Amino acid sequence: MKRRSHWTEDKIQRFIKEGRGSGEGQNYKPWLTIQDVPSEGVTERKWGWKTKRIHHFLSQLECQVFYAFEWSDCVIDIKEQYPLNRNSTVEIAEKLNIKHPKYPNSDVTTVLTTDFVIKVADKQGYKTYARTVKMSKDLEKRRTIEKLEIERVYWENRGIDWGIITENEINKYFAKNMEYIHSSYFLPDDLQEKALCYQQDLILLINNTEGTYLELLKHFSSLMGISIEESIAIFKHLVARKKITINMFEDFSLYLPNKTTG
Repeated sequence: MKRRSHWTEDKIQRFIKEGRGSGEGQNYKPWLTIQDVPSEGVTERKWGWKTKRIHHFLSQLECQVFYAFEWSDCVIDIKEQYPLNRNSTVEIAEKLNIKHPKYPNSDVTTVLTTDFVIKVADKQGYKTYARTVKMSKDLEKRRTIEKLEIERVYWENRGIDWGIITENEINKYFAKNMEYIHSSYFLPDDLQEKALCYQQDLILLINNTEGTYLELLKHFSSLMGISIEESIAIFKHLVARKKITINMFEDFSLYLPNKTTG
C-alpha cells in the first residue's frame, strides 16, 4: 500500500525542532528519511563507513552515488537530503520568474533539498560540494530544469560548487562491487577477532597464489579450519578496508580469475 505524506507548516516546524538537516558527521539528521516519502520507488538505508550513522536514500541511484563518496579517501563527511532555506529559494524563484514548488494537494511551499552535501579534504584544508542526483532522462523535463536552476543559484550565492550526477557517471561494476562489500566494512566482534588473526595470511595468499578468489578462499578455509562463509566475510572486509587491492571497476566475482596476480 502506498504511503502518503501530508505536509503542513506545523510539520515543517516540527522537523526543524527535531534538528532535521542539521548536525555534523554522526550527529547529522537528514531532512527526509525513507519513512517520510511515498514508497513508490526504491529506497535504501545504509550504515555509513565515514559517519557511523544510517543514511537514507530515496533511489537506487542515490545509493550508488553514496558508494562513490564512501570509497573516496578525500571525502570525510556525507550529508544526504540536505534542506535549503525556503526564504532563499522563494526569493530566487521570484527573481528567475519560476514557480516555486509546493507540496502535492496543498498550498505549503516545499522545502527543497539537495541530495548530497559533502566535505572534502584537500591541500588547502576542507571544501564543501553540493551534488544533485538525477536520471539523465529527467533532465529533458522543463519543470525539472526549472527546479534545478533554483538549486544551482542557491549554491552559487553561497560560493559552493554544485553539480548534477546521473547514472552515466556511475560505473555499473563499481556499484555492484560496493553493494557486495559495503556491509562487511564492520564485522561482528567474533569475526573481527578472526579477521585480525588471519588477515596477513589471507592477504599473502591472495597476492601470491594463482586461482580464482573462490578457489583461494576454499583453500584458505581448509588451511585455517574456518568455514568458507567466514573466509568470504573476511575477504570482503579486507577489500572494503583497502587491505586487499581489487579493481573496483571490473567484475571481481569470486568465480573470475584472480586479478591481483601478475
